[in-house]
Amino acid sequence: MLSTKLVLVGILICLPVWGGPCTMAPLTTYVGFSSTGCTFGSFTFKDFTFSVLGMSGGYTPLGAGGITVNPAAAPGMLALNFGGAFSVTGNESVDYLITYTVDPPPIIIHGWDLDLFTFTPVAPGLASITTDLCRTSAFSGAVCPAGAANTFSLNVFHDGTGGSVTSTGVGFAPTNVVGVRSSISLDGNGASADFASFTNTTDLIPEPSTFLLIAGGLCALGLLRRRRRF
Repeated sequence: MLSTKLVLVGILICLPVWGGPCTMAPLTTYVGFSSTGCTFGSFTFKDFTFSVLGMSGGYTPLGAGGITVNPAAAPGMLALNFGGAFSVTGNESVDYLITYTVDPPPIIIHGWDLDLFTFTPVAPGLASITTDLCRTSAFSGAVCPAGAANTFSLNVFHDGTGGSVTSTGVGFAPTNVVGVRSSISLDGNGASADFASFTNTTDLIPEPSTFLLIAGGLCALGLLRRRRRF
């Protein structure tokens, strides 16, 4: 009976861990999850907010319903991609803010990557994303309660020139919780600024207990097969 239980544990752990109620959906859906959040494998994404911080030049800003959130996973990482019609021209400009919290036990986060996927911005138009991270806790407004030493900032931008930066990353001491604030800025500057989407990617390390459970399940499968031979 014990070996059977271990086998079941091993099978469950070896099944794909990604999936669940966090699926491709408008940002309004994620905001609606509130503090309960949604799950994607062992991850909980919660406390999403969206706001328009300002606009000018007669620009009509996107609403949360016009932004699509798409979760995706690969070995050692999990990402949220935010896509929409992010574009301004002429004297138009707009600033958005998207915030949320990642809480992924039994997986721990040890780094973060930020990527910008652009269309064809024309200099001196500027599209910029700044993602601020609060290691070990959610943000309280714009403040990281864990202190300055646990605050990290990543920036990507495209100004229509070869000097643009569209991918960057940072590593930090492992943690189970990360607060996220992504500031989006587009300024036409008399030309145009746009991008297709940006992606916040967590870099992951499974905790030792996870490895032990997987190993235990695999050992149980091996023992059961051995018994069936006799």
